[in-house]
Amino acid sequence: MADMQKGFAAALNEVLPNAEFRMCARHIWSNWHKKWKGEERRKQFWRCSKSSYEVKFKEELEKMDKLGKDICRDLLYYPKKSWVRAYFEVHSKCDVVENNMCETFNSWILASRHKSIITMLEEIRRKIMTRQVDMLKFADTWISDISPMARLLLEDSKDLARKCTVLWNADVGFEIGEGLHKHVVNLTDKVCTCRAWQLRGIPCQHAVLAYYHINEEPEQAVEHWYKRDTFLKAYKYFIQPMTNMKMWSETNNPMIEPPKPKPMPGRPQRNRRKGKDEPKKKYGKLSKCGVKMTCSKCHQQGHNKRYCKAENWMHSQQGSQSSQGASQPDAAGSSSQPTNSMCFDTTRVRRVNEARSSSQPTPSSTDSSRPSRRGLGSQLPPKGKKTTSQKRGRGASQEDAEKGAQKRSKNVGFGIYTAASGTQILKPETSSQRVMVSGSTYKSAAPTRIDLGFKARGLRWKGQDAVTTSQLQQMKANFSKK
Repeated sequence: MADMQKGFAAALNEVLPNAEFRMCARHIWSNWHKKWKGEERRKQFWRCSKSSYEVKFKEELEKMDKLGKDICRDLLYYPKKSWVRAYFEVHSKCDVVENNMCETFNSWILASRHKSIITMLEEIRRKIMTRQVDMLKFADTWISDISPMARLLLEDSKDLARKCTVLWNADVGFEIGEGLHKHVVNLTDKVCTCRAWQLRGIPCQHAVLAYYHINEEPEQAVEHWYKRDTFLKAYKYFIQPMTNMKMWSETNNPMIEPPKPKPMPGRPQRNRRKGKDEPKKKYGKLSKCGVKMTCSKCHQQGHNKRYCKAENWMHSQQGSQSSQGASQPDAAGSSSQPTNSMCFDTTRVRRVNEARSSSQPTPSSTDSSRPSRRGLGSQLPPKGKKTTSQKRGRGASQEDAEKGAQKRSKNVGFGIYTAASGTQILKPETSSQRVMVSGSTYKSAAPTRIDLGFKARGLRWKGQDAVTTSQLQQMKANFSKK
């Protein structure tokens, strides 16, 4: 069986003229599907290739002709005897249409193929020695005289035989009905018109039904190629062990030098070129080809969070809102002080307020249209604008200022924050914040057996309040005093 090599057929006809020549159907499909693509055409191609008799092949070929103009002409460009099961010879007892055996062996020695000639042969020799031992151990695990794979195919034929009908002529001929087709089975010649029995050497579903009809087991009709004795004959010749290269005997023969390496352009290719429709990996992570990416910030498709524009848009919206809020008059702030605000009891705040009151004119001479801002917030620069006073620490870059990113003022966290409950916090929202005055009343936990002024929700027992052990002792002491 060849993998579409052009010179292999000519060399085989010259050296082995009586040998059967086959071509790998997988490689034929790989070349044919470049022009005729589609999943339905691929399935129909394999139905044509695996048709075991000629009538079935013609029916599948007619279905293939409906899938495209001149599609069958391009398919029959390859000789039918080389890739269609219906035209194979039956003497080899092998019905495979793919060259999987050679491909499996090539992948098995893949790591050794790229080494030097002697190292490659040594590694292949050791691998074959190990495999020979494994195969002899595998033969001891057989539950019958038939190989496990042959028995599996026979069990599949038994399941298919349940859907067929049988008609016996009281001799050696049987008429087996299966759907629209009827096949003739001859148990003496071991022949079935479906040709699956002759091609494989294992009884097909029609032969299995014929053997069961005369109360005989179909295992007796399995060819000797699938028996234990034939399997052991393939491994009766053993590879002898040998020493390494340093212990080999020296000879007077001329030394064989390796050929001079010829530099080739580009990096040497090690992997086989795969087709477009062939999966890149058989296992591992799945490919994300065709999957639409989704941003984790704005949850929109078409981009990821690295190229998301929603963050810059939010910063620009916040900058515009802050500028609009600064331009509007703060009537509520001028009329009354908010509940949660910075306390004005500190020295710096008092100094700022005195400087502001001394510099401002009297209320009668001020412009009523200009809003008045109270507190420390009036002395701070507006957010989102660059000022020359912010030189300490890690200041924002020019790019962030152009994007409208908000900067942290150097006065944030200064002063005392007074909450609605009366709690006062020094330097709020910083790592060094400290609670100065709490709105709740606390008592010392050092003394014991005192009344905390709090009674937990008691338990109920038979409709009455349950008492603790200490309460029970107190009740006894009071009763004894009386």
